[in-house]
Amino acid sequence: MLSPCSADIWFIVELCDTVLVHSIEIATFELFSSVPEAFVVYTSSRYPAIEWSLIGEFKARDVRDVQSFPLDESIYAKYIKVELISHFGSEHYCPLSLLRVLGTSFIQEYEDSEEMSTTSETTTVILDGTDHAALEESQEGNNHSSLLVAAKDAVLHILNGLMGPGSDSTSSQQTTSIMPITSPDPATTTDSSNSRLPTDLPGGQEVENSTNVPTQSTTVTTH
Repeated sequence: MLSPCSADIWFIVELCDTVLVHSIEIATFELFSSVPEAFVVYTSSRYPAIEWSLIGEFKARDVRDVQSFPLDESIYAKYIKVELISHFGSEHYCPLSLLRVLGTSFIQEYEDSEEMSTTSETTTVILDGTDHAALEESQEGNNHSSLLVAAKDAVLHILNGLMGPGSDSTSSQQTTSIMPITSPDPATTTDSSNSRLPTDLPGGQEVENSTNVPTQSTTVTTH
């Protein structure tokens, strides 16, 4: 844009989409020209605008380079109006070589919010999955131990039922005492002191008969 510095310089720019404006950049590269010093920026959602909303008043430096002016607060805009208030130098022309409006569109803003939400959900799921995996592993180990204990108790119960109610798993020996009556052994038969056992018989005879029949006690231990 090339305009005399003595003129009232202003212009309106329609943005390609409604954007959330973050900053504005301007530049003047023309030699032998004056550089804009102070300028004001307005915004509107329609054109012709019923009323222009002030974005901010900015002051540039006397340099021929791109200068950036961040906004104190981001604002949605569709139409931008720029008014040049003052300039450096005394040249005849006050050109403006570059104007940039930096911001985020509605679609990009929506996509960024969705991406942030998805990233947050993914992080939560990963952390929860790690915790749940450790918890499930611990629970599986406890269940396995409980099943082993239950199986052992069931086997012991069945064995006790087969061995009888009076059986003891710690008992491994049974002792039985047997005392049989055996017939006298002639080799071991001895006469006693000839004790007399009177017996009344017909004819007044007495019979002396004394026999000791020893008994043997045998203890048999079975294992």
